Amino acid sequence: MRIKMFVGLMLAAATTAWAADKLHPLNVKYGLWEATTTTKTTGLPPMMAEPPEGMSPEMKARMEESMKQMQQAMNGTKTTQHCWTKEKFDKEASLFEEKDDPAKRSCRRTVHTSTGDKMDFEEECQSDKRTTHMTALFEKVDAEHAKGRMHMTQTGNGRTMEMTSEMAWKWIGASCGGVK
Repeated sequence: MRIKMFVGLMLAAATTAWAADKLHPLNVKYGLWEATTTTKTTGLPPMMAEPPEGMSPEMKARMEESMKQMQQAMNGTKTTQHCWTKEKFDKEASLFEEKDDPAKRSCRRTVHTSTGDKMDFEEECQSDKRTTHMTALFEKVDAEHAKGRMHMTQTGNGRTMEMTSEMAWKWIGASCGGVK
């Protein structure tokens, strides 16, 4: 579940930029892809400065310990498989269009490059409780290989969390079999 959520985050970042700024997706083959992602995370997410009313200090400590364990599980190298089709790219992209989503109105995106060979962008989102800054670079190596790097910093409530991911994708074949 955590791996899917993290890979989803990577995809969301790529498709968010593609959809909102009409970026060109990387010009690679559709089909079954294997993704190898190495992630390093430091710090805890800036959730709350004070526990919610009624939450005991012991409960807050347990919650923070649980977040630390989740963070440790995210760190390291993971390999997953994904099925990429044109329909899937279109569907994923439409989920992240800015439209009238209040959460996206507080974000500012800067696109540095947008070609079928390279997507390079950054995004900063502000809320009353935290700021998130992300930079991402995705590059086509050839029609069957791609690589990427993403760095995110989230600050708020006296905390800072940083996450850096290095990604490598390779095309396995045109048929996805049972992989969704």
